[in-house]
Amino acid sequence: MTTSARTKIFGLLAAALVAWVLTVVFDLAPMVLVPLTDRIFGAEIPTGIDPVQLRNIITLYAAFGLPIAVPFVLIAGYPVWKRSESRGRTHKRDAIWLGAIVGLLLGLAFAAYIFVYGLQTMADPNSSFNSWSYGYQMTADGMPTALGWAFQLLDIVLTAITGAAAGLTAWTVATLMEARRRPA
Repeated sequence: MTTSARTKIFGLLAAALVAWVLTVVFDLAPMVLVPLTDRIFGAEIPTGIDPVQLRNIITLYAAFGLPIAVPFVLIAGYPVWKRSESRGRTHKRDAIWLGAIVGLLLGLAFAAYIFVYGLQTMADPNSSFNSWSYGYQMTADGMPTALGWAFQLLDIVLTAITGAAAGLTAWTVATLMEARRRPA
């Protein structure tokens, strides 16, 4: 079934919202789950995350993340969707696969950026960058460590999952809108 430009745009706007929500959930999950797992496994009871801090983080995600997510999904998703429809790929599984591929490409592009930036930092004798997370070194002299790359791989997988969910959402919203527009 082909969809109109209007339903594509509404579907992609819903997809952007889903992608934003999943990004917030995936990014905040460690902050919320680590104190819980520490408590479960008998570690020292941490204070956990302050609700005000959590609200402020979500507000920042809304202020900066949504204005990035909406145009990106529209700019990346609309041409891909039109091309897919012109080739006869209009089923739910096609939307899920296309969303996953776009998410995978975005995750790989970000990993490539981290690699290139890390090479520049590593090659410059006057600069250095190290980062630690939860007591483990993630970056050494600009380049991710083995653990850093493992987390980067996890981020790529989560970005692909987010893309698949966004593709499914866009397809579902557009399909429902078309069904309402064209009653049987």
